[in-house]
Amino acid sequence: MDGLIVKQPFANKIISGRKKRELRLWPPPVKKMNRNIYLLSNGYALGIIKIVSAKSLSTRAKTLKLKSVQTRKVIKYRYAWFLKVVKKFRRPVRYSHPRGAQIWVNDVKLIGSTR
Repeated sequence: MDGLIVKQPFANKIISGRKKRELRLWPPPVKKMNRNIYLLSNGYALGIIKIVSAKSLSTRAKTLKLKSVQTRKVIKYRYAWFLKVVKKFRRPVRYSHPRGAQIWVNDVKLIGSTR
């Protein structure tokens, strides 16, 4: 099973059900839609999710302005991925993170038990 890497605190919000969509610059790969995938963050698998659908954002909603002390950035999100939590692990499970993986991990190897 493949895995989607999401940074904290967003991964915890997704797995707890408080965050139902993930904003990204690109649409999700068709092969990964409606399939079980691991939600990965900081070297741990938090649970199993599905990308149920994706929607292109309107031009007005694409630009988010982030105010920071050091710099101002304009990040353009083009798609909202709608997620569904299939299973939340009681305890996060370590996985073997391959070198260079930043967004997707193919064929995730869990280290430990999911029970």
